[in-house]
Amino acid sequence: MYDANDLLNILKQAGIGAVEATKPVNVCFGKVIKTNPLEIQIDQKLILTKEQLILTRNVTNYNTTINLNGETKPTILNINKTIETTNLSVDLTHNHNINSTFNATINNQLKQNEQVILLRFQGGQQYLVLDRVGG
Repeated sequence: MYDANDLLNILKQAGIGAVEATKPVNVCFGKVIKTNPLEIQIDQKLILTKEQLILTRNVTNYNTTINLNGETKPTILNINKTIETTNLSVDLTHNHNINSTFNATINNQLKQNEQVILLRFQGGQQYLVLDRVGG
């Protein structure tokens, strides 16, 4: 005959089993084994293809606008030269104001053999590639 503690343990085990069966979001690591088309190996048996991967900006090439505002430091260049009997001195002190906006491409595409951090979505069918491991 089961008592209250036995019933409680059975319910706990059933709850744990239900959560594990749904495969909640999980952090995992992988290695880029191919870039075109993209393939990431999670373990010995599991290789993810581009259809299973959602890429963040951290791991893709993208275009952005950059605003550059500032001023260069003054540069002093003194030239002292005697020409025949005349001493010539030129002072080229100057600085520049920089106010510019331009478009740039950030080259962040994954490369072969890079280690990546992934989030596995519930159900385990799709993975979000968050970033590279390390610098």
